[in-house]
Amino acid sequence: IDRVSYNTVSIGAAAISLQGPGSPLTVLQGSYTVFLQPQFGSGIPVPALAQTGTVPASAMSVRFYGFAGFAVSFAGQTIPISQLNTTPNYNIYGGDISMFANQTGELRFTGGGYLDNIQFTTQSIPEPGALGLFAIGTLFLGWRLRGKPNL
Repeated sequence: IDRVSYNTVSIGAAAISLQGPGSPLTVLQGSYTVFLQPQFGSGIPVPALAQTGTVPASAMSVRFYGFAGFAVSFAGQTIPISQLNTTPNYNIYGGDISMFANQTGELRFTGGGYLDNIQFTTQSIPEPGALGLFAIGTLFLGWRLRGKPNL
């Protein structure tokens, strides 16, 4: 896809559009949101948003707001993405980019849906295993406390 439209939606072809004031679609945060729309039906081709630049030396993660699914890569290498939080209008995602700190390459978002607020941060991404253990522990504790008789 070699062009970006404004406040429009494709009726079938893959497209990238910038949604802003007056848009019929959702704007996730602020005044503008990017909408990546795969080709209707087959899903091929899939649109991508990319920029070449240098990852800051202090960057530990890349974070962004989104709604739907995205694959993220840097210099052709996939960055595993985790859902960090959810809001009524969008999810907050993040991926570990520390291994690419101070390197120059293309940061690419491929997929379909809404995309907003892409930024490098100095915060690390929690390990998925640690989050899973915490969730299991919380569920177990709730189950144990539920079975206790009131005195």
